Amino acid sequence: TVGTVVSLNAVAWSPSLAVLVAVPKITSPMYVFTSVDGFTWASRTVAANLEWESVSWSPELELFAAVASTGTANRVMTSPDGITWTTRVSDSDISWRGLAWSPAENIFAAVASDGTIERVMTSTDGITWIGRSSIGYTSASSTDGTTWTDVNTLGNPMQNDKLPSGNLYFQRALTFQRKLYYPADDYVLSPTAGHTAPPLRVFDGTVDREIVRIPYNPTSGAGTNSLCIMDLCVHNGQVVISVYDSGGTGPNHRGRVFVLEPSTGQLTQVGNSFGAG
Repeated sequence: TVGTVVSLNAVAWSPSLAVLVAVPKITSPMYVFTSVDGFTWASRTVAANLEWESVSWSPELELFAAVASTGTANRVMTSPDGITWTTRVSDSDISWRGLAWSPAENIFAAVASDGTIERVMTSTDGITWIGRSSIGYTSASSTDGTTWTDVNTLGNPMQNDKLPSGNLYFQRALTFQRKLYYPADDYVLSPTAGHTAPPLRVFDGTVDREIVRIPYNPTSGAGTNSLCIMDLCVHNGQVVISVYDSGGTGPNHRGRVFVLEPSTGQLTQVGNSFGAG
């Protein structure tokens, strides 16, 4: 528990500091939260009262960085310990939604949900940020953080039209071992029955292929399947996949978590499904 009613958007782990950092979307007052065990959390003073959307840790820089969707010339903040935070000048005042660190390229990359051409900004130190042209892509990948490729020009576009209605739902692609993992759109979505399995695809810069499909969930209701892949992350060299399921009627909505072994394509569900229904 964090000891207060908050809305938290993202969390990051620092292995060297052995600390978790969670950033707020809307709290009153605004805090960053830290924890060494995931159970007990301490509130820390935020650098600015903004809607912080994503946070990432750089082992090479020994630095946390976070990006926000609100603010004026201060939509980035950094911290060496998760406790003391400093605002940084963002490249532009647009809605920065995601942030990642690439150890291979030694670079932070942030992406935005609006803006015109430069919906990406990068930084090699977390302090100075440079806008990058994304050509207005809704989904893009890059091997260096500078040049970006439209994911929707691949064999299958991302599953945008399969997402539940409303603004609370989102999906993410993942770059791991210089490959892009993304949820694709080539499956059947039915409100009550006849679902086919949502696919996860991988793109290595040359070849785009399907690596796995998320299987039927028998606990979500008769005849239903996975509604969509919601989020991806990496843990211990494996791809962790969170899935949103629908029972078709009422509150019968559940979630599941899977672990994918990239080298073999082996998919394993972690624990039971969770949620209402």
